[in-house]
Amino acid sequence: MTSQQNKRVLEIEDIIISNEEYLEEYCDLRINKLIGNGSFGLVYTGWDFKEQSECAVKVIKRTNNYYDIEAQILQDLSHPNIIRFRRVCETKKLVYIVMEYLQGGTLKDLIENRKANQQPFTEEESSTLMKNILNAVFYMHENSVIHRDLKPENILFGDSKDLNSLRVSDFGLSTQFKGETPFKIYSQRCGTYIYMSPEQINDSLYSKGVDIWAAGIIMYQLLTLGKHPIYKSGMSKEQYNKILKNKKQDWIQMQDIEKHILLFQKQFNAQKQVQNEDNNQKQEKKEVQNEDQEKFINGNSEKQKENLGKQSTQINLQSQSYYKNENKSNNLEKEKQQCNDIPINDGTLSSTSIEQNDKSQIINNQIVSEQAVSLLNRLLQVEQNQRYSAHQGLRHPWVTRNLDDEVPLTVYENQIVIQNKMKLANQMKALLFIKYMQKWGSLPAQSQNNIQDKEQKIVGLTKNCDQKSIKQQNENQSQNKFDNEQYKQKVIAE
Repeated sequence: MTSQQNKRVLEIEDIIISNEEYLEEYCDLRINKLIGNGSFGLVYTGWDFKEQSECAVKVIKRTNNYYDIEAQILQDLSHPNIIRFRRVCETKKLVYIVMEYLQGGTLKDLIENRKANQQPFTEEESSTLMKNILNAVFYMHENSVIHRDLKPENILFGDSKDLNSLRVSDFGLSTQFKGETPFKIYSQRCGTYIYMSPEQINDSLYSKGVDIWAAGIIMYQLLTLGKHPIYKSGMSKEQYNKILKNKKQDWIQMQDIEKHILLFQKQFNAQKQVQNEDNNQKQEKKEVQNEDQEKFINGNSEKQKENLGKQSTQINLQSQSYYKNENKSNNLEKEKQQCNDIPINDGTLSSTSIEQNDKSQIINNQIVSEQAVSLLNRLLQVEQNQRYSAHQGLRHPWVTRNLDDEVPLTVYENQIVIQNKMKLANQMKALLFIKYMQKWGSLPAQSQNNIQDKEQKIVGLTKNCDQKSIKQQNENQSQNKFDNEQYKQKVIAE
């Protein structure tokens, strides 16, 4: 923490200590340990005397205008994939938002643990996580709430082993347009930069699509164990914006995702090889030390015994070294098999180290399915009107796991389909008209005259009908005038 953050923590904790008795007596609440430090408040573990259970308490200064919005939003939301709100307690200087306490850590923790143990998420696991995230986003959007700060740090688990215990949390930057139009446009930039949508970064007008973009970035990180599709360590905002502006439709490619996985596997195997070599060296040193100790203890023994001991030690060392080398080569072979027979390099992350045959092997093994890339491209459309909604994302075959189903079209794609159908219908009408004219032109003169006579009769009948209706209308109007005049005279006479 920075000195400024430390100062803020100490200031808030002093106020909490002074409010201890009040909180226990009037709020049935005890504040315990600090577990989170955000931009708008601190998060503590606590004890809820009402429910006789542990809880999480977000403590916010009353000077912060966001606390009221966050508390109201949490009160209005009730969903299995959104953190459960309990109540709000207020003092003169602080606001305490009491929520359920989730002990399974964050999605960021889960990704880092999987990366450390080289256990990538399977597509089924990633699909389950995305289904839960999109369910939460869909429910929020249906209740006129935009989260605006969706990221792995704000996604919690009740149990890290249960992917369905996922909860979206931290509504400090959220906004709600309840009682207004179902679709509202905003311009205020807020959130975490690398999860912001292009329209937010460009200070353009935006709406619910910002949460969909953030969900797409999270999905990419699930498939690549934490890699961002654009951002790299040390990249400036200007560089990030420049790359983002050049992105076009369907810019996510299967090879990009597989490249990240391949490079991670190479790096992990290189580190593992170094660790194995270190362990072997330590084991050899230990054996040498044991041998020296035995020699020292048995130093006064007979020469024959000593010679026999030396010979047996040499034989043992030779056999051990042979089996070590054999096991080492077998282990390396297994590692190569697990990594698609990729030769272990020095662990560098240069993209030039990936050979074409390695790429083809990865693609043939289908580490990432085409359906996953299809969904990613629809979540990460640069133009927000071409992006999926949460509902469309939930209907995608990769999420439902019905991989033979058709991919739902975006609103933009539907518009294109309708336009193409209309163009096709107009073209068909034009063709039919041309055929009709060609057929009419090939008829004998007498038949053409008969058709013209019929058309003239129809036109004449139409004119007669129109004239009759006009005449009838005039008669009705004159009759109404006469009736009105008679009525007026009658009233005057009376």
